[in-house]
Amino acid sequence: MPERPALMRRGCIGGALGVAALGIANALTLVVGSRTAAADAELLATLAGALLGAIALCWVALDERFDGMSLAAVLGLALLLRLISVQATPLLEDDHYRYLWDGMRTATAFDPYRLPPSAYFGGEGLSPRWSDILSGINYPDIPTIYGPLLQWLFAAAYALAPGQLGGVQALVLVADMGVLTLLARQRVGMRVLLLYALHPLVLKEAMASAHPDGLVALWLLLATLAWQRGRALWVGVALGLAVGTKVAALVALPLLLLCLPVSATGASWLPWVWRVLAGFALSVAALYGPFIAVGGSDATALLIFGTQWLFNPLGYRLLDAALPAGAARPAAALLVALGIAVLVWRWQRRAPSEAAPEAPPLASAF
Repeated sequence: MPERPALMRRGCIGGALGVAALGIANALTLVVGSRTAAADAELLATLAGALLGAIALCWVALDERFDGMSLAAVLGLALLLRLISVQATPLLEDDHYRYLWDGMRTATAFDPYRLPPSAYFGGEGLSPRWSDILSGINYPDIPTIYGPLLQWLFAAAYALAPGQLGGVQALVLVADMGVLTLLARQRVGMRVLLLYALHPLVLKEAMASAHPDGLVALWLLLATLAWQRGRALWVGVALGLAVGTKVAALVALPLLLLCLPVSATGASWLPWVWRVLAGFALSVAALYGPFIAVGGSDATALLIFGTQWLFNPLGYRLLDAALPAGAARPAAALLVALGIAVLVWRWQRRAPSEAAPEAPPLASAF
């Protein structure tokens, strides 16, 4: 039996090389596709890369020998794939223009929320590069929707490389490697960690297109670590950082409030709640306060987003067709609330003899 781990490591070398080759081919496909000017070529590269990545994912999911890979090998492969992918420019995307513009406004004037980009159309003093960036922004009449922590990230990227997406990509890469490291700290199995390392969605959307959503995962994993240690105040602080990145992280608040960790079992529920809320309030106030003091927040754009915009709305369309006019949005919100309530209820009713789960069901909530 002591020989088994070593045998598994030797047995999975061929498979590791195979999925590494598929992952590298995926990343290189994105790079090559992004260097073309034709949208059809970008779409083809995106689909081809996704197919290569999906084959790698299926291989890893179906072959338990990948559990024998070492952490160093998984992290090394993840870093290699990300370093290749950030050489690509965004495929079929234009969100990055807003990132660059917000970073410039935050770094130079600290007012990303005060005026929409369209207010600067025809303005004097813009270089050709910044004029091109400004003209590429989607919905230019709407102020930015990105939270204050992302504004700091975009400003840092501006300091690294003004007007270049590489600064954002570099910071997103660092954050994503942080996610992998925290997952490893949570003792996630090597196969699961490898699935994330290879995932084509991460390589395309987070690395090539610089979408910073992975930063939410980083803060929520830190909140989970704090929760496991019974550090209620730090749970709230980390959750506040997540909300200051993307407001959707609010879905985690009731779970972290109502699902007490093992270290708090038998303790009064109210002190835990107050400490989490205090840390959350302090964190959110520290993030939003400076921006509100000089001219606003993302609330204006979020209101427009929440009342008018639709993305991937299949489920919502079904509700809209079945319910009276204007009832679909409240009904969707109610369904989300009921889903969270069910998750909390199931947590509270778990059998006393059952091994305590390591964290609240945050993934299920999202």
